[in-house]
Amino acid sequence: MEPLDWKAIERRNRWWDAGDVPPSLPRRAAMGLSAALRRQRFEVAPGQPRLGFALRGLRRVGKTTLMRQVAGQLLDQRLWSGDEVLLLDFESAVFEGRRGDPSAIEAAFSMYVERLQPRRTPLLLLDEVQVVEGWARWVRDALETGRAHIVVTGSSSRLLEPELATVLVGRMRSTTLWPMSIGETLDSAAALGVVPVRAETAEERCDRALASVIRTGGLPWIVERQLQAARLGERRDLGQGDEPFLRDILASILKDISTRHEVRHQRGLERVVQFALQQTGCELSLNKLKTRFGIGIDQAARYLDFADEAYLVQRLERFSVHAGERARAPTKVYAVDLGLRNAMSLHGHGDEGHLVETLVHNALRADSDAKLWSFRSRQGYECDFVRPPGETVGLALQVCVGDELPEREVRGLQVAMEALDLQEGVILTRHLRADQRLADGRRLLVRPAAVWLLALEDARRAEVAGDVRR
Repeated sequence: MEPLDWKAIERRNRWWDAGDVPPSLPRRAAMGLSAALRRQRFEVAPGQPRLGFALRGLRRVGKTTLMRQVAGQLLDQRLWSGDEVLLLDFESAVFEGRRGDPSAIEAAFSMYVERLQPRRTPLLLLDEVQVVEGWARWVRDALETGRAHIVVTGSSSRLLEPELATVLVGRMRSTTLWPMSIGETLDSAAALGVVPVRAETAEERCDRALASVIRTGGLPWIVERQLQAARLGERRDLGQGDEPFLRDILASILKDISTRHEVRHQRGLERVVQFALQQTGCELSLNKLKTRFGIGIDQAARYLDFADEAYLVQRLERFSVHAGERARAPTKVYAVDLGLRNAMSLHGHGDEGHLVETLVHNALRADSDAKLWSFRSRQGYECDFVRPPGETVGLALQVCVGDELPEREVRGLQVAMEALDLQEGVILTRHLRADQRLADGRRLLVRPAAVWLLALEDARRAEVAGDVRR
């Protein structure tokens, strides 16, 4: 078998010579991951078992960049030296023809150790590791024998999560990396020196960031292009090179799905996925897909499962205490990235309410692993998001971006609060702000969506910062 191209591996590990990592748009998830690795550096003795970390998410969402940011933070803190960090990208040409070889990781790691002879336990970054057969057993053995601190990334939950739940159970901590948020967009604007064309309040700045994410999404390459244009005083919608980039991402994902699952009707898969993206924030039943595209219910279900596992969409079940009712009710579907959704939409950006609702859904999913539901009463009153109290703080939240609060939206929230015995509910609007007491004494908070989303992020960041200090 052909030996690995060491020069190509070197080119992807420029910090071996430079000693640092080139700057990139700041991601808030980097803080928590670097803190966890720092604790292991100090608390786990050489040669002792250690915990690994897995980053999952959509292609081009920034998983590789995040790993590099974490490496850069740790190099800056002198916790690792440049030659003690190894990045292996398994979708690069280096591993062409070796992805079905379980010894591929060992061959690359042994070559690295032999050539660089790191003095301390190295940090091993394995990018798109799910394409290598047998990767989980190698990672488990390396963690159990203390050979390396390990971070892996993957773009397919179906290929990554079964290994995390079986071979690597108790050995890896997993997290999903979402597209860039409002807070990260504002952080990046500050990092790039983007100055508003006019004086604006903090709330106006948040709302401008919200409008940007609604238009163009949160994939880092797109965000950086938008911010560079803003720095020059330009305003860019999707286009001018962005839509082809996004369409190429989707085509690549769909090709991976077709190959992995041996999909015979590629066009049928494309149509279902495109329609699901367009329907973000709406209920989407399998019967609707069957009727619209002339496919079987089982096939429609498989295509949605494929889109979910590739992090193109997320589905939200309707709340019920009865399992049968949950199974029969249609699920709501949410695009993971609105830029990708808008690039594929035949009808422009679509309903702003559904787009803001999508951002809220994704933020709630990113903030907590606790189960999230939609709500609909037997009388037809709806509430966008609920979490029953118990394992976590209860939640009833409605998204309504108009200049008024329709009575039905307020009533839907109130019915959900009553059903879950919650004393407080939230309505997110574009600009309205108010506190109300309902007739039954329950409290209704009306907040601008952008401000609420940023506050949610800041609370999470403060929590992570507290963990770091401890």
